[in-house]
Amino acid sequence: MKPLKGVFGLSLLLLAGSVLAVEDMKCYVELADGSRVVLQGPVANGGDTKAVQEKFKQKGYEIDGAIQPVLNLLECQRLRDKFQSLEARKQDERQPR
Repeated sequence: MKPLKGVFGLSLLLLAGSVLAVEDMKCYVELADGSRVVLQGPVANGGDTKAVQEKFKQKGYEIDGAIQPVLNLLECQRLRDKFQSLEARKQDERQPR
């Protein structure tokens, strides 16, 4: 019975490690129509630039009933952090999410 406990404990440890690797991120993005908005969402390996880019490049934003795809990622931060650019900080403050 002890080997099963070890396997179960190892499984829980691996699961906990993968859960901890998910981070809430926000990105100031430019949409295909030229507008700029802040998008947010959970990202696996949030510290990995490539993971963040892949996640947010797949997103879109609805404007007037049409989904606008993300054209450019201008700046990304952890959800709790402030944006560096003044323009991104202002948009983050005024945009409800």
